[in-house]
Amino acid sequence: MKRILDPSPQKALGDLIKELTGEKRVRIQDWRRLQTKVVLSFAQSQASMSLPDLAAASIYGSRTKSGLHEKWAGGQATVSPGSAKRLDRVAPGSLECFELPLFPLLAQEPISEPEIHERLEPYRRQDSSIRAFLPWRFPDEVERLKRRDYIPVMSVTDTSNLFLYGTPHSFSVLLGLARLAESKGDLMLHVAAFRDIYRALPFLLRRQGFREHRDELIEQLDRVRSRVPLSASLFDVDWDVVSRQETDTTIELCRWKRPRCPATGRFVDLEEPILEAEIIPGQEVKRRRDASAKRRTQRRKASS
Repeated sequence: MKRILDPSPQKALGDLIKELTGEKRVRIQDWRRLQTKVVLSFAQSQASMSLPDLAAASIYGSRTKSGLHEKWAGGQATVSPGSAKRLDRVAPGSLECFELPLFPLLAQEPISEPEIHERLEPYRRQDSSIRAFLPWRFPDEVERLKRRDYIPVMSVTDTSNLFLYGTPHSFSVLLGLARLAESKGDLMLHVAAFRDIYRALPFLLRRQGFREHRDELIEQLDRVRSRVPLSASLFDVDWDVVSRQETDTTIELCRWKRPRCPATGRFVDLEEPILEAEIIPGQEVKRRRDASAKRRTQRRKASS
């Protein structure tokens, strides 16, 4: 079948302005700084160490201190894959946090379809017989099946269940789908993915590392969403709801772990943080315009 859309990623207005003005690319991108901050916060909490002690135990060892941890703290350097591996020996989980695709997917630049697919490939199920109806596989799948809180993601673009899965890995796939939609010019998928990104956000912000850098994460997510202006105008986010869900750890993502409504017997629904924009029919726009003009005429007559 002949391809209709250009395989190169869609460019946002900001990308075009940078090209026209010849703006130079920054040495350290914002997502890399955020990745470093999140990984270091996670590692410090996991190891119960200050940053200098953590660096001494994992990075420096018997070597002379280079002041690398000070450069990390000051934003002059970022954690490398090698450093992440060394941090992981002292603070297990640091490497997994470092390798989350959600960080490079926050890049403020076009990302091609092949690159997005490559980022998400570790989550694609390899067994083709299961992959058709359970395409995504996450590291904690077996554990969650044993706990009976596994959420099956039924299709590649099943954003609702990706949100309910509620881990940094499923959040990464949601963001990958949003960037894929941006690259392909798929407005409906972009809107659906970002609705569920913001629904999932409070539960990501409960996690160590992300909690400490919530404002920076939110800012970068908003900037990625704004790369598709029409999508960004179709709904707002109720940040009061996000804050309540983020801080109230009794709120459960898993439906059958929530209390039941005494009146209906149904599991209680989560509070909705998405504020949908209203589309006013053209005839209603005309009616309001005419009514406004009539009121202005009446006011002029009354004042004369």
